[in-house]
Amino acid sequence: MSAAAPQQRCGSLAYDLLLEKSCEATLLTSTDTGDAAAAAEDHSHVAVATVDEAASTAAPSSSCSTTGSETPPRGKRIVVVNKSDLVLIPNVVVHGPAVDAELESLLQQARELSDSAFNEDFSAEVTKKTGWKLSLLVSRDQRTFYGFVIAKVTKGMLSVAKIAVALEFRGCGLGRHIMNELRGKRIVVNKSDLVLIPNVVVHGPAVDAELESLLQQARELSDSAFNEDFSAEVTKKTGWKLSLLVSRDQRTFYGFVIAKVTKGMLSVAKIAVALEFRGCGLGRHIMNELMKAAKKQGDVYEVCLSSLPEAIAFYKRLGFRTFEGLRATTQEDVVEGQVYMEKRLRQRPRHRR
Repeated sequence: MSAAAPQQRCGSLAYDLLLEKSCEATLLTSTDTGDAAAAAEDHSHVAVATVDEAASTAAPSSSCSTTGSETPPRGKRIVVVNKSDLVLIPNVVVHGPAVDAELESLLQQARELSDSAFNEDFSAEVTKKTGWKLSLLVSRDQRTFYGFVIAKVTKGMLSVAKIAVALEFRGCGLGRHIMNELRGKRIVVNKSDLVLIPNVVVHGPAVDAELESLLQQARELSDSAFNEDFSAEVTKKTGWKLSLLVSRDQRTFYGFVIAKVTKGMLSVAKIAVALEFRGCGLGRHIMNELMKAAKKQGDVYEVCLSSLPEAIAFYKRLGFRTFEGLRATTQEDVVEGQVYMEKRLRQRPRHRR
């Protein structure tokens, strides 16, 4: 089993698909700026200003960025949005009991925007089978809806299927803002707000209903990172246990780790960080929290894992050593093509004769 999530590079965006759909749906159609100014009066954190130029929500250097026009006439009043008040909520659940009740109003507005921009509801598109995921651009208090994006990662490529900005906020550069957030250019995670929830129940009536949405996101991440759901391996019989890295309010999912302790050794089977939060040091954070908890147990002496070759440097920075001659205790310890690594937490006690 691999403890290393694949290195996924997101430098190549599916702009062709995005631009084709945005042109067909007249996503960049100009709006009446008088209506936009009037709409701003309903939002205390949105100002109205007179400008000479407006940022475009089209993809940079796109061939159809001038199709339609999001730039209002020169000297007209447009809505100016406080970008520091914006939040892009990732991986929003669209179907079933795991839908967040507090996001239902925002989801409905996103569906209506999809209908008007693309003449279709995105619900059938955003499923576990297709892999497409919905992110909502909203205000921090979640009282104002600005737009949405539907995207997924396939074989290291970030593809964007749909992106739309609410009519009254077009011309504010929110399309560009969404794309920048999606590519992780502005994501900063507050480490003091992170919690690693240990021993999360995956099966049966003991599953915590409040964690269902987070569990679903963890399963989807496992599918995309390892091409398998971890549910079958996290059982009482195998001994593997799931921990979830989330925000303190449990509204944001960051990643997961699967591990177990056997004969004084902590074994790590899988570790993965959500795509939009990669590059924020969360893999290191998960491992440090896991090892910190192991040290507190008092009877855990080493940490071992099977690493992909490209992740060896990462684990070496955490103090792990590689072993050319494999010293596996079980067949689970090492996967073909990967490297066995180990880190000592404390000296094992010597047995008296």
